[in-house]
Formats: sequence, C-alpha cells, structure tokens
Amino acid sequence: MIGVILNNILVLLSSDIVAARLMHQFSAHAATDVTGFGLFGHAENLVRNQHNSVNFVIHNLPIIANMAVVSRTFPGFGLLQGNSAESSGGLLVCLPRDRAAGYIEELRRLDGTPAWIIGTVEEGDRRVVWSEKMRVIEVPSGDEDLTAFCGI
Repeated sequence: MIGVILNNILVLLSSDIVAARLMHQFSAHAATDVTGFGLFGHAENLVRNQHNSVNFVIHNLPIIANMAVVSRTFPGFGLLQGNSAESSGGLLVCLPRDRAAGYIEELRRLDGTPAWIIGTVEEGDRRVVWSEKMRVIEVPSGDEDLTAFCGI
C-alpha cells in the first residue's frame, strides 16, 4: 500500500473531485484531509486507524519553494517536521503500491496536477516515521495548482 498526499495550494480555484473519482478507480484504502494538524498529525491519525499494525515512512516532503528557509527562520512554524497547519491543504490517500504511480499519472493527465510519491507503508507499530534520508522537494510557487503526493 502506498499513500498519496494532494496539497491543493489554490483550493478555491480547483476541486478534489477528480482526485476523489480516481480514488475509486485505483482502489484507495483510506483518505483524509491535510489541514490544521499538518501532514504529520493527519498521517498519524490515519496510521492509527489502519486494520494492520503499520508505519507510514515519509521519504520525500514536497513544499513550496523557499518555504524551507521560512521554516528554519521561524522554528515554531514546523513545516519541515510536518506540523505546519495547512489551510485547505488537500488529501492524504492510501493506495496499493502497484497502483500509486498510475493514480498520479492519470491525475496529471486529467487536470495537469503535479504530484509526488513521498513514502511507503511498512510493518510497524502505528507511527509516522521520518526517513533518516528524507528529501525536501522544493516545488516552484509559480504553478497555479500544486498537488503534493505523499506515498504512504
């Protein structure tokens, strides 16, 4: 199972309807929004409610370009720790590992939404784990509709 996080920056100009329809087509196991609790908080809520004891391992963290500097300047911001509150931050979707890339490809084809698989689901004790080699992906802010995918 792999999860995907959709982070619609311009939520008033876009809709999650395409993503929702594709969840059915690509056999999504679970989904949640990513808003006030940030990526970490929402992923933690989702992992605690899985049927199996698993961990979500985050390998890549897509963020808006130059926001890493802001996060380092204001340590309480919590962006690089996944604790930054998002306003209409998008969706966290858990998909079968062999279907996640197809989901991303179809989403891009249908509405041009850029996306990234950022992690995996592994046997564990219901925790969100930051990979020791986690990579921050700075996404250009000029995109009209950014969707960041978190592979879980």
